[in-house]
Amino acid sequence: VVANLNASDADIGENGKLSYSIHAGNNLGHFEVRKNGDLVVTASLDRETVAEYNLSIQVSDNGTVRGVTDVEVIVELIDERDENPEFSQHSFNISFLEHTPTGTTLVNLIATDSDL
Repeated sequence: VVANLNASDADIGENGKLSYSIHAGNNLGHFEVRKNGDLVVTASLDRETVAEYNLSIQVSDNGTVRGVTDVEVIVELIDERDENPEFSQHSFNISFLEHTPTGTTLVNLIATDSDL
């Protein structure tokens, strides 16, 4: 559960029953709102792919003339350590003279990590 959305309606009976839906921002289908207002994740999320979701959540009542309101919910993903660092190539061959002075740089190794 990402969040529990809690709306209220002063009407009684059917007019006071509320329905939640995601109105915008869920193009990838990663979220849904349950009948009780729980906003839940329905698919795996990856911070390196999408860092933030801007969801427009709509709540409406069941009145003959429907009352509707929207709220913006911003879901920001915090990066977790899920990517390993990698060298720029899998092996390095170097050659140097046997009397190379101590402290001489022989090779510069480059590694990158996709985690942000």
